[in-house]
Amino acid sequence: MKFSRLLLCPLLLCGLTACGGGSPGTAAAGVASSGVEGAVLYPPSTGTVTLEFDMGAQQLRPLVHFPVDRRGLYTITLPVPPQLSAGGQAEVLPLLPALDLLGFSRSQCPGGLKLSDSAARFAVVSSAYFVPTGAATAATLRLAGQAMAGQNTQTINLWRQYAYADRTVHLSGTQTCTLSRSDSSSQSAQIDVDYQLRQGWNVLVIQTVQDGTAPLTGRATVASGLSGVQWHYVPPS
Repeated sequence: MKFSRLLLCPLLLCGLTACGGGSPGTAAAGVASSGVEGAVLYPPSTGTVTLEFDMGAQQLRPLVHFPVDRRGLYTITLPVPPQLSAGGQAEVLPLLPALDLLGFSRSQCPGGLKLSDSAARFAVVSSAYFVPTGAATAATLRLAGQAMAGQNTQTINLWRQYAYADRTVHLSGTQTCTLSRSDSSSQSAQIDVDYQLRQGWNVLVIQTVQDGTAPLTGRATVASGLSGVQWHYVPPS
């Protein structure tokens, strides 16, 4: 199948160092966590970004602060989170990207997954905010995705997100979800999950496919490296 590019957020690289309130910490065995490069995407602006991690039940904690140059580029060191989820809370690992960007407001995805070690603990970088140079208030950052249109009405979305695991662990299975819209209509979704997480920081890769009114399908895996996680800054109008 041939795809045409609708929106592609570029992977821009530059060398800066992590600073501010985030401590570099010690990299966990198995995954190098220094020098992760990326960009706060269009429009570029100097400033400071804070990444937050979710340790479960939407308990957000600041993870690291880092500077962004005038081109929107940065390099960070991902620290070991100061606190992790209670053992077995694999639900902090996302199965879908931001629902509102897919046109949905709520999801229900009961059961269907197997965790290889019930004592494993996780943290997921689920939010971020940006303070442009000279600004008095922070602006929310959105995870930037890659969207492609296929033949007919098919749309493919690709997302990447940081996740930390305190040990090597495997979350697998097929998740059947019901996705709801604000107008009370709903659509089914089937997500194949194969999260083979190494101890330390990992990048989750979530790809979804929508084809008209057919059930949404998706696949959630782990990348081989830590690159490709980007954030999108949309300033107030």
